[in-house]
Amino acid sequence: MIKVAVAGATGVVGTLLANYLTKENLELDLYASEASVGKTVNIKGKEFSLKPLVEINDTKYDYIFLAISAENTKALKRSITYPTKFLDLSSAYRQDPDTPLLLYGVNHQDYSNENFIALPNCVVAPVAKPIKIISNVNLVKNIFISTYQSISGAGREKTHKLLDDTTKDLEALKALESKFDFSDNCINQINSFNVVPAIDDIYADGSTGEETKIKDELSKILKLSDVTTIATCVRVPVIRGHCASINIVSNEAINLTNIKEQFLNDPELNFDDGVIPSPRQNGNSEVISIGRLRVFQDSPNVISFWVVGDNLNIGAAGNAYRIFKYIND
Repeated sequence: MIKVAVAGATGVVGTLLANYLTKENLELDLYASEASVGKTVNIKGKEFSLKPLVEINDTKYDYIFLAISAENTKALKRSITYPTKFLDLSSAYRQDPDTPLLLYGVNHQDYSNENFIALPNCVVAPVAKPIKIISNVNLVKNIFISTYQSISGAGREKTHKLLDDTTKDLEALKALESKFDFSDNCINQINSFNVVPAIDDIYADGSTGEETKIKDELSKILKLSDVTTIATCVRVPVIRGHCASINIVSNEAINLTNIKEQFLNDPELNFDDGVIPSPRQNGNSEVISIGRLRVFQDSPNVISFWVVGDNLNIGAAGNAYRIFKYIND
């Protein structure tokens, strides 16, 4: 029986990943920070005692899932000397030329028995598949993408803060107060009834860390080094499910009929011209939903569409689990 460990098992991603892994016939250990050590968690009816992350190298594992920070990932990778396969959900090695960046259903077949595998950003996961299909039909010149990302992508603590803020503001509304306290609107501090057009650090050129990740990761996964990608990332007060408005410019007229046919025939996509997908309707799903697909009469070389994908099931934990299944089978 193979031995598997999850580092960062108390986070949103680590918890869901543990749920996925309990489907398999394997020996599973869960690791967490010192603050959680000694506690137990119930995963699908089974009790797991959380182990300290610093002791993860005391046991030889066949696979280690890294649902921890980039800094901790680098330290842990250096400390483990026995042969094991790492599946890394952090940004630590995504742009390392010697590390494959794998997304199931898009480029997972690029795997060639490497021991360390990087996994993409949770908003890249749902948008890469439709972009790949379009790039196979039409030559892509530019990609313009605006993302609308749910609070669960920022972690459990900020998700709870959004819920608390929303409760307070609704109570104020019920009391017919004319003014809400929206003064706390700094970057990365998400409040209810608010959107923040910046995720991660803001760089000198005005772009953010999240926008740079999208550009670089799409280029590496889809092998689109000659394509210009411009992204704007927005945090929205939605609990789960990332959305994106995507405009792709080609050097030729878009073959809309062919693209629609491929969208309809792909089992990992949910495409219906008559349906407008949203996180409330299409979140917590294991398929990518596409709507608002259109080509403009005065710009026949531009295609626009809307994407909704669960940031945990399509990206993050779900992708890590599917990559694990692929390389282990």
